[in-house]
Order: sequence, then C-alpha cells, then structure tokens
Amino acid sequence: ILEYDSTMYHMASARYYMEQQKVPYHEGIRFNAQPHMPVMLYMRQWWLTGDANIIKLVNLEYLAILLGLFSWMARRYRIPLGILAAASLVFGSPIFGYIARQEYADLALTTWLTAGLCLLLRARSSNTLIAAGLLLGCAGASKLQGLLVVACFLSADLLIHRKIKRSLILGSAVTAVGIAWWFRGWRFTGSPFYPFLSDSPDVKALFQVNAGYGVGRD
Repeated sequence: ILEYDSTMYHMASARYYMEQQKVPYHEGIRFNAQPHMPVMLYMRQWWLTGDANIIKLVNLEYLAILLGLFSWMARRYRIPLGILAAASLVFGSPIFGYIARQEYADLALTTWLTAGLCLLLRARSSNTLIAAGLLLGCAGASKLQGLLVVACFLSADLLIHRKIKRSLILGSAVTAVGIAWWFRGWRFTGSPFYPFLSDSPDVKALFQVNAGYGVGRD
C-alpha cells in the first residue's frame, strides 16, 4: 500500500475537518486524537487551492525552511563544507526523498525541530526563548514522537545552562502550543497522549499486532 499513513489518517483527518468546518474527534480515523499540526497545514493548502492533488506543495515550504536553516548554520559556525556534507546526506537520502513526497508528519516534525533548535542555540533573551519554545511546541504538536524529542531537548538545555527560569519559559511556550491538543485527546480517549497511556483493549490489540506484523518488524 502506497502512502498508507497519508490515506489512513493524515488526509482522512484533513478531509473530515474540512467537511465539518471544525476539528472534531473521529474514533474511526486512526490516531485522530493525536496532535495534528501538519494536518491543519495540509488542510490550509487544500482550502487555498481547492485541489487535493497539489497539497504536497506544503512540503516545498518545509524544504525551503530547512535549506535556509542549513545556510544559517553554515554562516554561524563557519563550516560550510561540513554543513554541505550534512545537507547532502539529508537531502540525498532515499528515505528523505520518499517522505518529502508524502502527506506525512515527519517532514514537518524535522522542520520545526531544526528551527527550534537553531533558535535555542542562540537564545539569550526571554523573547528568543519564547520563540524557540513555540517552534519546539509546533514539533510536539506534529507528532507524539516529536514531543518526546522536545522533552529531551529541554532536559539537555537544563543540564547545560542549569537555569530553572530558562527551562520554565521554554516549557511554558511548548505547553501553550500543545495543551489544547492534549486536552482534546484526554476528553475523547481518556489519555492526553492517545494511543499511549491508554487502557483501551483496541490499543493493546493494535500494539500487539504491530509487534508481530507491523512495519519495521526487523
């Protein structure tokens, strides 16, 4: 099956939201309780163009942002050859090229994480910290795995700088972006991070099947 994540829930959610003119929960759409920042942007593109077939243009925005961030890092750290090698490794990867053509959350997640990290590396004022936290919050609102990575970033930042106020600012900004999604998930599923931290027998069965037959079994 091609683009199964896209057809199974990303685009299914975007279509459902457009039809309903709001962002309701739908138990029949897999992972519909999860944060859906990329879905909202795909829906935006759908509205602007009126054509589901060119929704992938959103991915060009992500690629442009990533290229800009690579250029910024090259100038800041004065290692253009190293950054060029890193960029070649990323953009030349077959899996990256595959994901860049799909309506998946992974490219959005990569873009928000990279942007947030770049700001975090240069954050000296509260305003910059808030901006970095908001970008990292968007990463957490793109995919639940992103929220885990963001938590790792915040933990590392606390260990490096050892400033509680700095961590509170970052954590508050991340929470400001994600709290509505977490509350939505808790309201309809009983877990703010559904399907994780859930006692649902359907979820347990899903994880059991994936463990035995799912993608990435090896």
